[in-house]
Amino acid sequence: MNVLAGDIGGTHARIARFRVDAGEIVELIDDWKVDSGGYPGPAPIVREYLDTRGVASTELDGICVAVAGPIRDGVLSVPNLGWSLEVASFGEEVGFTDATLINDFVAIGHGVLALGDSDYGELQAGQGKPRGTIAVLGPGTGLGHAFLTWDDGAYRVHASEGGHADFAPGSETEWSLAMHLAERYGHASWERVVSGPGLLDIYRFLVQTDPEAEAPSIRRELEAGDAPAVISRHGVAGTDPLCQGALEMFVSALGALAGNVALTLEAYGGVYIGGGIAPKILDALRGSAFLEAFRSKGRLAGLLEAIPVRVVLDERVGLEGAALCAAGVAPARSEV
Repeated sequence: MNVLAGDIGGTHARIARFRVDAGEIVELIDDWKVDSGGYPGPAPIVREYLDTRGVASTELDGICVAVAGPIRDGVLSVPNLGWSLEVASFGEEVGFTDATLINDFVAIGHGVLALGDSDYGELQAGQGKPRGTIAVLGPGTGLGHAFLTWDDGAYRVHASEGGHADFAPGSETEWSLAMHLAERYGHASWERVVSGPGLLDIYRFLVQTDPEAEAPSIRRELEAGDAPAVISRHGVAGTDPLCQGALEMFVSALGALAGNVALTLEAYGGVYIGGGIAPKILDALRGSAFLEAFRSKGRLAGLLEAIPVRVVLDERVGLEGAALCAAGVAPARSEV
């Protein structure tokens, strides 16, 4: 089967064609990437890809596009892009009746099931539990969540918008950060902290606390390029104290959130950290801050120590999950 898969986030959109045989992806035919913000929705992105590559929709056996937003009552909402559209119209717009839209972390959930040992970095081995619930979360432009439960001989993937739940400060500094974010945005959610924009807001908060600590060279870099990438790069390398402090707060918050999710779901099957940021800061995640925050759950610390925690390194995991849905290998869910 030749299928088209898409993975559209708040910053970038990737479209690819795969060959799927006997329920497995056997070939990546091609891969295309554009900025999401230049389009009014997913259908124009898919149409431009088909036109650019000279591919007719009739040449495809399936189309599934994963998008960073909830789908409810037939309506897709993408807060970070300002999109709101009817899911039912997608197939007609791309010229393929059975084309499907799914949540991006639902796609990652399907893709996680196909990962090999080399496709993730281990933060904690744990003991794991066959058929146990699996949690998937990850920071990028936003903060995605999904979880997998064993049902009738297979895993079922469920969407979640847990990233918009209230941020839970764990220290005096984090309480001050939460008040800073609430004043700025009206609500201090986990996504306001554990995301690319969140990392920049942590940095700005630290600058506001101590303006003289900001190096002029770093300020110029932030103004000239991808600010979260600048902060994470200097933070991992230890070449700027303020970036290092911001990244440590970010990593600690991600660890605390991952631990909360693991407890809430009893995720004995493991916690997988996906998204675009985690692989780039793997060395920082392997430091002490993440696991200390992950395990810091009082009387249930021992339970957290038993749960495997892994960082997804395969940058195509969402595309691959969408491809499996397009091929009918994984059940696509258009509603949450």
